[in-house]
Amino acid sequence: MPDRRTILLTRSESEGSAWGRELEAAGHRVRFLPVQVYIPLKPGPVDLFAHDLVVFASLHGVEFFRAAFPEARSTPAAAVGRRTAEAAREAGFTVELTASEEYGAVLAGEIQARYPATARLLLPCSERHREELPAILRNAGFPVTLLPLYRPEPLPRPAGLGKLLESATDLLCFAPSQVEVLMEWTDGHLPPHLKLWAVGKTTLRAFPDDREARALPAARVEAFIEMLKAEG
Repeated sequence: MPDRRTILLTRSESEGSAWGRELEAAGHRVRFLPVQVYIPLKPGPVDLFAHDLVVFASLHGVEFFRAAFPEARSTPAAAVGRRTAEAAREAGFTVELTASEEYGAVLAGEIQARYPATARLLLPCSERHREELPAILRNAGFPVTLLPLYRPEPLPRPAGLGKLLESATDLLCFAPSQVEVLMEWTDGHLPPHLKLWAVGKTTLRAFPDDREARALPAARVEAFIEMLKAEG
C-alpha cells in the first residue's frame, strides 16, 4: 500500500476537520463521506438535580443537552476528551474531569478512580449509544441514567459513491450506525481493496465477519496516524 493514502472519513467536513488537518499534515489525502445526520429527540422525564455528575461521551451529547436543557448547568461534568470538555465549558458546565485519552473505557476508568461508586451519573447519549462506557460504570457499581437526546438518520446514497470508494485506500468509521448505512448503500459489498478502520470495538463489530477491519486503540487521530505508519 502506498505511503500516501487517500482516507475516507465518515463525517462531514465540519465534524471531521480536526482529523482531516492532522491526517493531511501527516502526508495523506482526506475525503469526507457524511453518512447520517442527527435528529433531536424529546427528552424523557429526568430529574437533572438528582445526579452528581453529567458524563459527556461525545460532542453531540453536549450539543443536544444544551439545546434540550438550556438552563441546567449546576451539576458538574466529566468529558471524554479535550474538545468535548471545551464544548461543555462553553455550554456553562464546570468540567471536573477530562479523560486523558478520547476513549470511553479510559473515561470510565478515570471516573472510577476519582468518584465513589455511589455517585449518580447522567449520560446524555444517542438513541443508539455505545454500550461500553455505561456497562463499565454499572459493573463498577455506579448508578447510571441514560438520557437519549438524538438519533442518527441515514442520508440518501450520494451520487458518485462508487467512484469515491474506488479512489480511496482506507475507510474510517466512527460509529456502528455509520457502518450500517455504508453497507446498505453498497448492498453489503464494500470494495475489497479498501482497508477498513473503526473507532471502538462496537464499531468494529458492525463490519461484516468476512471483512478484516481494525479498531483504533483510542479515539484519537494521533493513534490512527501511528497505526498507518506502522503499516508502511
